[in-house]
Amino acid sequence: MKKYRYQYDTQKYPNLTINSKTLFLDIETTGFQRTSTYLTIIGLAWLEGNQLIIEQWLNESGHSEEPLLLIELEHFLKNFQTEQNCQPELIHYNGTTFDLPYLKSKYEQYHLPTSLPECDSLDLFHLAKKYRSFLSLDGIRQKNLEECFGLFREDKLSGQNLIDVYLEGMKQGNKQLLDAYLLHNKEDMEGMVFLIHLLRLHQLFEGSFEIQEWIENEETHSVLIGLSGNFILYQPVNITMKDIQFTFEKSSLWIRLPILSMEARFFYDNYKDYYYLPAEDVALHKSVASFVDKEHRLQASATNCYTRKVSNYLP
Repeated sequence: MKKYRYQYDTQKYPNLTINSKTLFLDIETTGFQRTSTYLTIIGLAWLEGNQLIIEQWLNESGHSEEPLLLIELEHFLKNFQTEQNCQPELIHYNGTTFDLPYLKSKYEQYHLPTSLPECDSLDLFHLAKKYRSFLSLDGIRQKNLEECFGLFREDKLSGQNLIDVYLEGMKQGNKQLLDAYLLHNKEDMEGMVFLIHLLRLHQLFEGSFEIQEWIENEETHSVLIGLSGNFILYQPVNITMKDIQFTFEKSSLWIRLPILSMEARFFYDNYKDYYYLPAEDVALHKSVASFVDKEHRLQASATNCYTRKVSNYLP
């Protein structure tokens, strides 16, 4: 097993919203079948003071070295827990489906103890899936999300190509191939740290913001709303969805909404309590409409039990 360690000043990641108990995790394997494949890399990232640390543990011997990686991970988790005086919070991308079940299966296979089930867990993939429509993502691979937020990789490997590069690199002792393989995992780790700002987007949709400005533009027939909140992004991001434009600028969000001049209809659920007046094209509650002549009123139905209003609306 060979270890690689990288240190970054947290200024590379401004306004990083993680704490000392946060631990990013990403693994690489030779396939999805847990019984016939093995771990190739365990990647970890965490904070040490004002430094972001990324470590990679590379399996250099195939199946025989896999237990060593598992033992090293458990040893690391125990030390991490002791130093922080709490269980680590694991952050991963689709780790709920793959990384964590794979690791737990391997610990069982080798009859090794593990504290992984005791750790809190946050899957960024689930947030990406939740906001896929809003972000107009073509897919929900980690790379899709990174590019949406302006992060582009040097790494070009993916899928089966990734496994072949590792196996050929180990077989030939080809440093160039192994470096490419390590780069893929390293950029996975860097990308997850970058994407922690998905939490800020989540907070926005949960209502964690304040309205700072409201500007109506008669020429463009639109309104511009300025919000402030805890959703700082690395760089300006523009998203347009259904004629609504979202612009993130540091700690501000601008939303441009079209003003719609139209007729809207408000439907009443309890239509059995209403009469419909065909001449006025309106539904009135029976407590009022009962005074209207019977020939000018009908029992309301679900399709005509409404009040109409022509006005200006925001979508």
